[in-house]
Amino acid sequence: MSLAPSSRESSWRFHSYLSSEYWQSQAVLSLNILLTMLIVSPFVGSLLKSLHAARDMQQQQASTDALTGLLSRMEMSFVYCCAIAAWKEGER
Repeated sequence: MSLAPSSRESSWRFHSYLSSEYWQSQAVLSLNILLTMLIVSPFVGSLLKSLHAARDMQQQQASTDALTGLLSRMEMSFVYCCAIAAWKEGER
């Protein structure tokens, strides 16, 4: 038995919210909430996607040499430390 409501139940709940007296009396508020959900949510999603892409590009630029594409000294040191730690953990 699923705990999640079926699409029919969700549709009924949505319809009951829209037909309630409160939302009918607050038409401007409900319209603003609806528009906010429809417009702002995708915009924030695209901003987050751009932010993650910029962070990944910055991480890649910080960890590699621009001319050769090889790992930087700090990144290589980090990789060596992780490999040594994993090797020591495997010995136990």
